[in-house]
Amino acid sequence: MKRILLPILITMAAGCASTGPVALAPNDGRDCARNFTQEGSIVTGKVYRTSIYLEGTGKKRAFSNISKGLAMQGWNISNSDSELGMLNANQSVAMSNGGTAPLNISVDDTSSGSEVSLAFSTGMGVYSPPNAVMEEFCKIVSVANK
Repeated sequence: MKRILLPILITMAAGCASTGPVALAPNDGRDCARNFTQEGSIVTGKVYRTSIYLEGTGKKRAFSNISKGLAMQGWNISNSDSELGMLNANQSVAMSNGGTAPLNISVDDTSSGSEVSLAFSTGMGVYSPPNAVMEEFCKIVSVANK
């Protein structure tokens, strides 16, 4: 019994270990996809991140457009500070007794535009397909410079 149980436990521990950032689509032509990373595991929770640089689009315009886009895409905006360039939003998590998954967005001025960074977290035991998160990130930032 010990011979069978030990390899199973080692395999489970290795599979549940948190991983460092892993790029999902490094060859994608879109910055939002190319810069997309994920880290963690379903056991510890995951954090998905991306960032994009918007040449010629200032912080104020990018922030306003992203705020409107988030609301229209069904995100619940819980906090918004245009001066700091911070947006906090969340979505309900199915079958979690009222739990939510947070999305944090930072918009910063650069010398010739702005930089938008996104981070989405899922809690322990919650699964979000990485490709779906990446596509949602790209959808969110696609309205930034309109």
